[in-house]
Amino acid sequence: VAARDAVTRRNVRRVAEGLGYGTHEVADGVEALEAALRLRPSVVIMDRVLPRLSADELAVRLKAQASTSEVPLFALASRAEMGDRAELFEAFVPQPLDGESLAEALGEL
Repeated sequence: VAARDAVTRRNVRRVAEGLGYGTHEVADGVEALEAALRLRPSVVIMDRVLPRLSADELAVRLKAQASTSEVPLFALASRAEMGDRAELFEAFVPQPLDGESLAEALGEL
């Protein structure tokens, strides 16, 4: 879970852990990239706006790495907000966080 604010990270964590997922939280895009390369997660959920490395640039870098190229990426944003890079993401969960939408997207994995 990559989000700049602790409340968003906590809310995503509650939904994900409620569905049986383990979570790892980071506050910026660089930390998210490092954690994903190290931990090889089953999904990366990221806020649209991240410090140090934007969500779309993070997505590009994750898709470029063999070890993370197949990891589903969820944006905490609408498809329209992600613009030209929307195709890099498998799911979109609008803000403020809708726990039901996130649970539904995670359930489809």
